[in-house]
Amino acid sequence: MGLFRSLHNPAGPSLSSTNAYAMDLSGNQLAFAMPKSNDPYKLGHYPKSHGQQHNIYTPMQEMVGDEEILLEPISGLSLLWCKYYFYGLPLVHGTLAISTSLITISTTTAFGNIFRPSRLTKLIERFLFKYSGPYNDRCSYHARELWRTLSIDGIEWVHTVSRRYKDSSVSKSYWQTPLSAQHLLTVEFERDTLHPKAALDNFFNRYEEGILQSFRIQYSSQSAEEKSEAKTHFPQEVLPKHLPPLHWEAQPADTLSDAAQKIQNANPGMYWNEAKQRAVTLIAQQETAHQKQTEENLQSHVAFSD
Repeated sequence: MGLFRSLHNPAGPSLSSTNAYAMDLSGNQLAFAMPKSNDPYKLGHYPKSHGQQHNIYTPMQEMVGDEEILLEPISGLSLLWCKYYFYGLPLVHGTLAISTSLITISTTTAFGNIFRPSRLTKLIERFLFKYSGPYNDRCSYHARELWRTLSIDGIEWVHTVSRRYKDSSVSKSYWQTPLSAQHLLTVEFERDTLHPKAALDNFFNRYEEGILQSFRIQYSSQSAEEKSEAKTHFPQEVLPKHLPPLHWEAQPADTLSDAAQKIQNANPGMYWNEAKQRAVTLIAQQETAHQKQTEENLQSHVAFSD
């Protein structure tokens, strides 16, 4: 790719030079091809073997430990990680972007059968809230940008884009589809655009779709039955073609020193110890409000009407 290099069309890994993978995931057969890594540091490729077997029904605690299972879904199984560099004109543009590709399987039992489009939609919202949203930190996020669906070899994928703030140079592109009633397959592309004038959205859309076109899924008998049940019992449900973006606005919590300084500045003549005591109360109030908002978000994800 990128024979004629520019700020819109970089040189980088080629979709015609790939490694093929075939994996047995508790009877589900997953096959795909990924471009060969061009990481100059030779660190950007996992796993080394192209054929693997995994038990996706391994208990969650064995995969990730007790702390991670506090909130589903659990991204407990990483299948592949690759790193790629994209270049503009030598001596002119340098490195335009660095991209990493990550393929994971997440587990959940809180959403019922995720072959149901309504449950999958809610699960993806929870996934974004947990892994690309404000869960566990106090930052603002723009998520679920460019929601769309794409059918590949009879499998419907959902595509969304997330970023820390609106004009961030770092973005995460997620392609997701159920692998069973309780397992979500995610293909994630994280991109860091290094050149301020590089306009690479169209290029990376084509690049990602080119990779996704290689994916083939053959369901196990159990997963095929679960998919059939969802379609039989809820034939009217379909994935939405469009959804509005999600935007979580959060203010970082003040440190004790910062809060005390603000209080003292607003109250000239106040002693420092008194300002610190008031700051302790203020920070506790901020944390309570943050926890309340987080809980409201989490409950909305599993507020099913049926």
